[in-house]
Amino acid sequence: MKTFLIYDRNLRWMLREPIIREIGAEGRLAITADGAHKTMTTVLKICRWLLEKGAGRDARLIALGGGTTSDIVGFAAGIYKRGISYSNIPTTLLALADASTGGKTGVNLDSYKNILGVFKDPSAIILSETPLRTLPAREVLSGCAEEERTGERTENETERKTVKEETV
Repeated sequence: MKTFLIYDRNLRWMLREPIIREIGAEGRLAITADGAHKTMTTVLKICRWLLEKGAGRDARLIALGGGTTSDIVGFAAGIYKRGISYSNIPTTLLALADASTGGKTGVNLDSYKNILGVFKDPSAIILSETPLRTLPAREVLSGCAEEERTGERTENETERKTVKEETV
């Protein structure tokens, strides 16, 4: 199985980290991970790159970055050769919360946010505390708020399931 690392270009410094070196990626591709680049253009760039690298159905993508990176790479993994494996190395608390629930991936189309997407659960979520230590306080608070909302959604879904099961 060939492994390919796709990372937010702002995180080039992390390529020296042991966790990244241990992955042993066949190739590395830097992307611009912002709202303006969360598009099919970026996804198609990834897919063309994978074709050039000879990535088959047994290939695995690893996304290194925040939520935008996870969305783009997860979507590319979901459509390349009808779906290949991918893993996330989230570098923000918000991405960690998103990566752990739902498997939602997607990109923007024109002014519509996340209008194109697939449900594609990562095969693994690889944790590295290194980038989390560098987060500004605002990012930490944003991630904690998302964790709280995720917990509330999970509790509400569990309650609805319980009620539904009891009334059947």
